[in-house]
Amino acid sequence: MVDFGFVLNDTISLRQGARDGARHAVVSNVGTNSSCTLTGFAGVDGSDTDRIFCLVKERVGLNHTNIRVKIDFETTFTAKKSLAVCVMYPIRSVSGLSAPFLSGAFKTEVQMRIEETNVVITEAQETALTGQNWSWCVAEVTS
Repeated sequence: MVDFGFVLNDTISLRQGARDGARHAVVSNVGTNSSCTLTGFAGVDGSDTDRIFCLVKERVGLNHTNIRVKIDFETTFTAKKSLAVCVMYPIRSVSGLSAPFLSGAFKTEVQMRIEETNVVITEAQETALTGQNWSWCVAEVTS
C-alpha cells in the first residue's frame, strides 16, 4: 500500500510538472531559473530552453537529478503549431517490498498549441534514463 501511494504521488507530480512547463512555454513565460541539474543537455546555459527545463523540474518537485525532460515541436517554435513537453522519472519502491515489480520509468507527455513566440525555445532533450529512450515523445501535427 505504501509503495502504491508513492507511485501515485510521483505519477501526479510528473504530469503536473509537465503540464505547467508546457503551459509556460506556449505563452512565452519561461521564468528566470536556469540553475538546475541538466543531464546530457547540449543547450546554451541561461537560454529560454534551459529555463523551461528548470521550470519543469521545479514544478515536478521530485529529485531533480533523476528527472529527464524533452521538448519537441511540430516543426519550429511558431504560433499555432504543436509543442510537446515530455518527462520521465524512475519508478522506485520505497519500502523495498515491491522492488521486483516496480522497475523502469514513469513517462508523461503533454501536448499544447503554441500561443506566443516572444522567447527563443529550441527542441532539446536530456539523456534518457538507463534502459529508456525518447521515441514515444513526438509533437503532434496540427491541421
